Amino acid sequence: MMARRRRLLGPRGLVRLVLVTGLIAGAVWVPAGSMAATRKYLGAYVQPDDWSRAGQKASVNNFEDDLGQTLGIDHLFFKWDGSVFPNWRQRWDKRHGRIPMISWGGTYLDGVLDGSHDALIRDRANGLEALHTRVLLRWFGEMDAVIYDNDEIQSPEQFVDAWRYVHDMFVAEGATNVQWVWCPNAWAFQSGEAQQLYPGDAYVDWICADGYNWAPARANAAWTSFKDIFAGFYKWGEPKSQPLMVGETGVLENDTGDKAAWIRRMGRSLKHAFPDIEAVVYMDAYTTANFGGWYDWRLDTSASSYQAFVDLANQPLFRRGR
Repeated sequence: MMARRRRLLGPRGLVRLVLVTGLIAGAVWVPAGSMAATRKYLGAYVQPDDWSRAGQKASVNNFEDDLGQTLGIDHLFFKWDGSVFPNWRQRWDKRHGRIPMISWGGTYLDGVLDGSHDALIRDRANGLEALHTRVLLRWFGEMDAVIYDNDEIQSPEQFVDAWRYVHDMFVAEGATNVQWVWCPNAWAFQSGEAQQLYPGDAYVDWICADGYNWAPARANAAWTSFKDIFAGFYKWGEPKSQPLMVGETGVLENDTGDKAAWIRRMGRSLKHAFPDIEAVVYMDAYTTANFGGWYDWRLDTSASSYQAFVDLANQPLFRRGR
């Protein structure tokens, strides 16, 4: 394993990376289909070496030093009622020109709909509104993975009602700086499960999907390209007016060079097959999954994979610069 964030390039070759959304300080959101929207935003979740405040800051600062770029977005995950947001991290992001993207969920939706969590929801809404900056809220990401499995979500209709309930409460509290990111798994669009969970155009600001190449670590998983993973999502989302986002994606090491090749082909797919995907967020982390096992999605698992991502970020396909 390489040292975390080891510099693989000289000063002239530092990655220039801008993350998800056109909400970088001073930027104006450009509707899909315009000339300026032909360039995409490349993003990442950066896993810290430790979760102390100093450790979290170091992970982001070191990443930015390697990139030669202030990150456009800082993606974080929060438990339903076990961790408070906004906290120092979002305020720190704001001071440094980053946009927070918050993934929040993990509760029984009957408690949301009967009003049991109203005080909590209002508190989160008021906190985000008080930041006075744009925030991406990925509420109940990958909701299709828990429906029926643990009774958090008992039906598609319940999920839609709960999404609208929470969304409308945020609006009522004045948290209109929050943009709502609806993000099922990519495979759920092929099965038709995702479509049943869609809250409606008026309640969604970004249409999103998560998808990973699980081979070879997951039993019986086939090596699958970025294009094949997201084809069903793109076919359904492309006619919509909202911008499209890949909220999480990743690839594992396989035979030597396979991970790097997968990343390079991802860039070609974004340019030629998926021109209307306007944001991609890579999961730069070592994580577990709800079906078990541990998976190393980190970009620096090999010099070639890191270099491939560097090359991807420096393509004219992506916006860059502070």
